[in-house]
Amino acid sequence: MRFFPDLRIREVELMSRVARRRKVYALDRSDPEGWDRPNTLSKLKLRWDLATGGWSVDSDAPVTRFRMPVYAATGPILSRLAARANERAILKALDRFGCDTVFHSHPFFFLPPTAGRRPYRAHFDLVDNFIDEFGDTRVGRSRRRFLLDAILAVDSLSAVSPRLCDRVEALTGRRPAYVPNGAALDEIRAWPEERAARVRERLGLGGKKVLTYIGNHMASCDGMDMLWDAFREARKSRPDLALIIVGPSPDREGRRPPRDVPDGVHVVGPVPTASVWDYFHAADVGLLPFVLSPGTHDSLPLKVLEFGAAGKPMLVTPLSNLRSLELPHVKFVAHDAAAWTRALLDEATYVKPDGARLDEALKPYRWEKATDALIEAMGA
Repeated sequence: MRFFPDLRIREVELMSRVARRRKVYALDRSDPEGWDRPNTLSKLKLRWDLATGGWSVDSDAPVTRFRMPVYAATGPILSRLAARANERAILKALDRFGCDTVFHSHPFFFLPPTAGRRPYRAHFDLVDNFIDEFGDTRVGRSRRRFLLDAILAVDSLSAVSPRLCDRVEALTGRRPAYVPNGAALDEIRAWPEERAARVRERLGLGGKKVLTYIGNHMASCDGMDMLWDAFREARKSRPDLALIIVGPSPDREGRRPPRDVPDGVHVVGPVPTASVWDYFHAADVGLLPFVLSPGTHDSLPLKVLEFGAAGKPMLVTPLSNLRSLELPHVKFVAHDAAAWTRALLDEATYVKPDGARLDEALKPYRWEKATDALIEAMGA
């Protein structure tokens, strides 16, 4: 439901490559939402703004972006009413653009969970395990049931990780196609080192061991508070440590004010897409301190692949899917400030992985391979 043409996220990367072979029209809701922490009033306002938005088309090669009214609701009855309204809007778009296939990946933009034949093909891409994130409440159970019914009703499915494929199959009896996240491996590996050197010079990082966290870090799963505490403690023994925080993306800027910034931390904020790889190469070690949850366990964060493509080691909390992938540049650390402090002090953390072994491990994670798998799964 949100298409960010200037960000490297799964939907943009996949659809930009599909558009080289098929005509693609993307529903664009990338305007800033303008609310810091969702509350009942802000959620109602967002839904009103989505539902009352007008139609517009922005031809921006290779993907043509458009806007239309979008309906969101909660609860078993309102969710189905919103889904039917979304389908009416989608049918209008399909007729206008001469399309026959709908690709969607947002858990609150499901189309009606009907078993009857549609005048179009519907494909759903599971980026996160949102199914098991819902609590065991009346609303949580109704959301889960609605989403599972909708998954059963689409023509084809894909999921970002083997664990998520297994989970969906266990719940629905349908096996999604495995379409992993990817990275522009060759482009990242060949990125000019002088650009990274300029970052380190600008931030005064000569002679420092540079830790880098790149991401939106505005959700409860980001692990920023724990990382703050671990870094502050580690720096008492190693004043040569420096931490760069990159992000969040521009649409989310300002949602999460930083806590008191420890000495040695450089919060650079949003970085243009054309410059973000500078920071992967400027790092000595990449960080991913996610809180463990069903959603994070089943994920395959892009930054893991991109730090690997840059040839950098990473410290990561033990996400089950990443453990099963056995990527040689990833070292797992329990989600605990004391454990992370020890890891930040350990010289082994800063040893670069073997390049040939890392290249071989990353071969399956090219966006081109993921695009091929998605097109095959969609029957396109």
